[in-house]
Amino acid sequence: MQPTDRKTNAVRSNGLHETLSPPVPTDHQRVEAEERESDRQLHTLIDNLPGMVFSATGDRTRTLSFVSEGCVQLTGRTAAELTGPPSRGLIDLIHPDDRERVITTVQWAVAEDQPYEVEYRLAHADGSERTILERGAVRRTAAGELRIDGVALDSTARRNADRQRAASHEQLLTILDSIEASICVSDLASCKILFVNRKMREEFGDQAAGQPCYRVFQHRESPCEFCPASRLLDEQGEPGPVCQWEHHNPVTDRWSLNYDHAVRWIDGRMVRLQVAFDNTGRRESEDKLRQVQKMEVIGLLAGGVAHDFNNILSVILGYAAMALVDIGDTNPRVRRDLDQIQQAGLRARDLVRQILSFCHHSAERFQPLKPQRIVREVIKMLRSSFPATIAVTPRITAAEGTVLADPSQLHQVLMNLCTNALHAMKDGGELTIGLARTVLADGPLRHELRQLEPGPYLRLWVRDTGSGIPAEIRDRIFDPFFTTKGEGEGTGLGLAVVQSIVAAHHGAVSVQSRPGEGTEVSVYLPELVVDEAAAEAEEDGQLPVGTESILIIDDEPSVVLVLQRFLETLGYTVETFTESPRAFETYARDVHAWDLVLTDMTMPGFTGLAISRAMLALRPDQPIIICTGYSESIDEDRARAEGIRELLAKPVGLDTLARAVRRALDSGPPPAAA
Repeated sequence: MQPTDRKTNAVRSNGLHETLSPPVPTDHQRVEAEERESDRQLHTLIDNLPGMVFSATGDRTRTLSFVSEGCVQLTGRTAAELTGPPSRGLIDLIHPDDRERVITTVQWAVAEDQPYEVEYRLAHADGSERTILERGAVRRTAAGELRIDGVALDSTARRNADRQRAASHEQLLTILDSIEASICVSDLASCKILFVNRKMREEFGDQAAGQPCYRVFQHRESPCEFCPASRLLDEQGEPGPVCQWEHHNPVTDRWSLNYDHAVRWIDGRMVRLQVAFDNTGRRESEDKLRQVQKMEVIGLLAGGVAHDFNNILSVILGYAAMALVDIGDTNPRVRRDLDQIQQAGLRARDLVRQILSFCHHSAERFQPLKPQRIVREVIKMLRSSFPATIAVTPRITAAEGTVLADPSQLHQVLMNLCTNALHAMKDGGELTIGLARTVLADGPLRHELRQLEPGPYLRLWVRDTGSGIPAEIRDRIFDPFFTTKGEGEGTGLGLAVVQSIVAAHHGAVSVQSRPGEGTEVSVYLPELVVDEAAAEAEEDGQLPVGTESILIIDDEPSVVLVLQRFLETLGYTVETFTESPRAFETYARDVHAWDLVLTDMTMPGFTGLAISRAMLALRPDQPIIICTGYSESIDEDRARAEGIRELLAKPVGLDTLARAVRRALDSGPPPAAA
């Protein structure tokens, strides 16, 4: 049975067959319905917004009158719990440490009639803590009540991300600070420095940040023309490959090896990351290596020249000595001339030894000597070679003092000091060379020269009136290859060689200098107490003679002739050869034919050492003397080890030769060869 509509039935009962229409709503009803729909849509929209939309009254209570459904996720509480009854103030949920800041922000917005934004911590119902970003507007109602309408968003994730990013950034800066390289981060567009690490701060100070890199590092007011910044980005503006370049900084006088790369900084901007390694040591090592190689070349040339030059000097000095013997006292004028020739030859000999010592660090030949002789010789040379604007003044008070020293090396020390003084007086001045006795006792000087033992010393000093030595470089003047001279004016080895030689002589060097007034360098050498009478007797004694047979081998005929003539005048029987292979063939036929063999070292065919070995193999007791104009392949220790009785350096003084021949004939074989 179908349900029956009462109205229809009523109509039908009246015999009416028409259909009734629903009632038409009034305008008021229609407006109310639209408002209800609008409210529904608004609430739907509000409830679906991220975060919580709220309305509250009072700046200190913030009593909630409305909250959106987002309050559940944000606070863990429903709208009914937050709005009451009893009503609850939002301020109660804000972290106590943040409440006053929030209140102050709202009050500022009221005073300025501006919207506000504030971030704070809020307590969630589950006990956790959320970071809230709140934006809102404030107004006064007609009743004077403060009303706040706003939206609260959960910024915990963003805040944590910011903190994580900040922590990562701080960790990055810590890592950059720990790297033993100078690191700088600068804006690619403006060149302004954003960060420098610890090592770079130590070098350039703590005020670099915010300044252009060219101002801080180069002391310029415009970008550097060599800056690689323009090459760090590709055509699309993206970071390109690392740019490696080397640079000398004129501000620090240091070399650096730089690695530059474009990267994105923490704030998103494109920056230039520059990592610079100090390359000064490597550059200096390369410079030193080049200097060493240059010295090796010079040494090779000097060795060749020295060998030939010493042979020439042997002839000059040999014939001069024999001429002096022949002339006796018959012609004083000629004798004086021969003396001058001999003295010049001796100076030339010492000069060659000095060059060889400098280039090859040849073994020292220590002997008792009076430094005043070398001082006077150097002064004579300086007066003839120094410009007239330099006055050379001697101050010699220790005329009889004696030291144990190598004469050529002592000569080198004095010449190096005087040469340095000359460079310091380019506009002229006074050079003073002094020699005095001193006793080193406890006191300031003893403290300065603490490596020396107390006692008597000879002080050799050179004083100039030049520019002086700045205090900041005084500790470096003895470093090898350190020089303040211009390009091509010096090697930087002079004072280093001086210190090395003096140390080998058990002495010390002291420097006193005042900028603008001059410099005084003092060399302290231990004084030697000698038996003067015995020394003079040996010097003035008669040359030893003999009747033994001597074999001379030398590829220089002029040297052979002078040696032969001299030894024959002493009574010896002499046979000579200028070809070492022929000499050995002759020797091998009768190894007992000669009492002594005198051979040159550097010869074609057999060297002096090679022919000596061959002869000693045939006759182990054969006395042999080797003379050398220059050779790095033999020294006194090696000569003794090979069984050589004497090793003489050309040019050989005839008196030295006479005594060496006699010692070789009278002594047994060296202990090392026995």
